[in-house]
Amino acid sequence: MVSPAAKRISRPRLHLVALFLLLPLLAARHEDVVAATTSTSPAVSFSFNFSNISAARLEADLRFQGDATSPPANGLVASFSTNFTFAIVPINGSCRGDGMAFFLAYYPSPEPPKDSNGGDLGLIAGEGVTGQTIATGKDRFVAVEFDTFSRPYDPSYDHIGIDINTVREANYTKVLPSNTTLEGNMTAYISFNSSTYTDAGRLPVVALGFSAATGSCVELHQIMSWSFNSTLALVKERNKIAGLLRGLIIGGVVVLALVLWILLSCWKWKRVQNFFHKGTAGARRFGYRDLAMATNNFSDDQKLGEGAFGKVYRGYLQELGRDVAVKKIVKELNELFLVYELMNNGNLHEYLHVSKEEAVQSWSTRYNIAKGIGSALSYLHHDCKPYILHRDIKPRNVLLDKEYNVKLADFGLSRIAKLDNDPTSLQTTVVGTVEGCVLTTAVGPVDYMDPQCKKDGKVKFNPYSDVFSFGLVLLEIACKDISREQICSLYRSKGDVVEATDQRVKIVGDSERREMESVIILGLWCSASDTQRRPTMQEAMKLLLEPDATLPDLNFITNSASVSSVHDASRASIANRYEEAPQAALLYS
Repeated sequence: MVSPAAKRISRPRLHLVALFLLLPLLAARHEDVVAATTSTSPAVSFSFNFSNISAARLEADLRFQGDATSPPANGLVASFSTNFTFAIVPINGSCRGDGMAFFLAYYPSPEPPKDSNGGDLGLIAGEGVTGQTIATGKDRFVAVEFDTFSRPYDPSYDHIGIDINTVREANYTKVLPSNTTLEGNMTAYISFNSSTYTDAGRLPVVALGFSAATGSCVELHQIMSWSFNSTLALVKERNKIAGLLRGLIIGGVVVLALVLWILLSCWKWKRVQNFFHKGTAGARRFGYRDLAMATNNFSDDQKLGEGAFGKVYRGYLQELGRDVAVKKIVKELNELFLVYELMNNGNLHEYLHVSKEEAVQSWSTRYNIAKGIGSALSYLHHDCKPYILHRDIKPRNVLLDKEYNVKLADFGLSRIAKLDNDPTSLQTTVVGTVEGCVLTTAVGPVDYMDPQCKKDGKVKFNPYSDVFSFGLVLLEIACKDISREQICSLYRSKGDVVEATDQRVKIVGDSERREMESVIILGLWCSASDTQRRPTMQEAMKLLLEPDATLPDLNFITNSASVSSVHDASRASIANRYEEAPQAALLYS
């Protein structure tokens, strides 16, 4: 809006909306273009009041916040608005000229044009210098002129126009009435709406400001106040904010993940602690100092034995008030200690071949041991879902407490079947690999291994392999060193298999004799070479618990391929490849 001063003749107010195109006039090289984003609120603005000008007010009032630019990706042009109050005061009332202009030009601004006359308003060099009246290259500009001097190419009266690279051909001119002049204090409003022109392309950084000129006539041009607002955000500020937001988001995610990990770790740690401190039953945690004190600092005098997995020591835990067995498992530099109930009577192998106690002579003790082993295997095969294969049944892994109760030990080679409980679901090779897992080098003793599992290549481990080992253990309980072939010979000859019984055993009454016969027959049945002929552990337990039941006919067994006894197998050359370390350590596994 241009408002003539009140001291002059009353004149109507004039409204000016300057809509001009920036790109066609200010196209620049690609490297001059910087990116920005549009927003609905002014992002680039400044204001300055020139009234009562002073150094302090220059610093306090002038706030330059950036340049209006466009993003190269979509070529949007900045929308902006500006208003300023200015004054044009003639020195000589009869001779005024030439006027002033608000302009946008190349950035950084070049030096003032040479030989520019008053009519050029300081925007373009004189025609004598360039030989042309249209600016090119870095001299291009867009301006809103307030012209007070009429030249041949100008209208006859004061006028307002939009200049694009030239002052001689205004794209838009508003001629004021003859009785209205651009004189005194006036306020102008200029706005540009980029949405009304979509073919703007790319826009370089521009400089904006005011320019004025005089010729033979002189007048005073003054800027009283000025404000400017642009819709484009500052590139650096935007990038800084975006980077800050990215950093905050990434940092927040990392911190959140760390907090969750810490909370989860604490929860798991507390869960383990609660598990070990719920009570005296079940697993418990002991300190190294307590175990060292219990075993006299793991003295060799306390060592019970040593096997492939570590050493076992006898100890006494004052906290529990009982004897314990402590297995020390060493793997590289890490040590693991397992504390077990101490089985005072060792294992079945020691009971049968080493012990000289009177308990060896008792058949009832041996019979209870046989039922204990069968009960444990029946639980693994039939009560566990899915069933569990022990795969290492032998006398050394049958532990005996002070009352000769059985505890089956050493589940290091055990395997859990598939959920469908299919007996053929476990596939393994004799060298120790199972589908979906890798075994240790200790595959199990050949002495008690099912012959079907001694074949090269892939073989099937199923409950019947445990049944075979159980059968050999039964024969060893009843007959000790008598081979299976000798027992089979007695059976074939219709002889009394009880004659193969360990001579140390004292048989009391017909009931014990019947029990012994049942154990021997069951041992032959379980150790049949044909897996399909072997009983299940439920069938085996039924015969053990009911010795008066009808015994099975085993003629099919005696006519089949014979199976070596424990000691025959131990003398075979293949056994040398699986020679075991002293087995005392496995007593408490």
